[in-house]
Amino acid sequence: MGGLSEVESIFESVYDLWMDDAQAYLDWADFYHRHVDDGRSVLELACGTGNMTQLIAPSTKHYVASDLSQAMLKQAQQKVPQHVELQQLDMRDFKLDASFDAIICAADSINFNQDLPQLRQTMHCVAQHLKEGGFFVFDVHHPERLNMFKQAYIEVGQLNDLDYQYMLTSHGMMLLHEFHWYTGVYPQVESYQQRIFSEVELKAVFKPPHWELYVENENREPGFSFGEKWLICAKYKGGLTI
Repeated sequence: MGGLSEVESIFESVYDLWMDDAQAYLDWADFYHRHVDDGRSVLELACGTGNMTQLIAPSTKHYVASDLSQAMLKQAQQKVPQHVELQQLDMRDFKLDASFDAIICAADSINFNQDLPQLRQTMHCVAQHLKEGGFFVFDVHHPERLNMFKQAYIEVGQLNDLDYQYMLTSHGMMLLHEFHWYTGVYPQVESYQQRIFSEVELKAVFKPPHWELYVENENREPGFSFGEKWLICAKYKGGLTI
């Protein structure tokens, strides 16, 4: 989850504590490893602090990890293997002088595209940088999460001796994340929103003859099955006019 400025937000500073679920990353990495061959060139979008990078990059030949947030990339620099190149870029609008065997985007970061036009922009950027026959591997929230959070989920806790309140709710096709950080008399508020994409929308963006989709849920059930996530491997067949 990248920030929008070079000034580190509170959430970015405690991101690794918030996302402290090693088994989840290992489970996600299993799917990515199955579709990213060893020794290949890989571009990672929205790498955050490099949690997925450090699991995938060691088996690759050329690896570029990117994020919109410079603060996140500074943290990633402390974790990732030496051959990893770090780049600050926006997944919706980037141009690199390279093409890749695979492009990945983990931890439901694709859902930070705020609408279908933005998702299409990301898809076009990906296609520009994928070799024909290459794979775009990503995961997204299952649409059922919109129903799960129609009634707000509220959590109160502490990270690094910092008290917080977190609220997750849904509105329309959006998941809304709101953090209240109690750093003084008045809380600092940070909010993020993610657009949920339906099966129909995803198939409309990644459609034949240019793309071939393989999908499973977090339980390895194939297709657009019920679950918390859809893990998607989109094989680029080429021929897309950019």
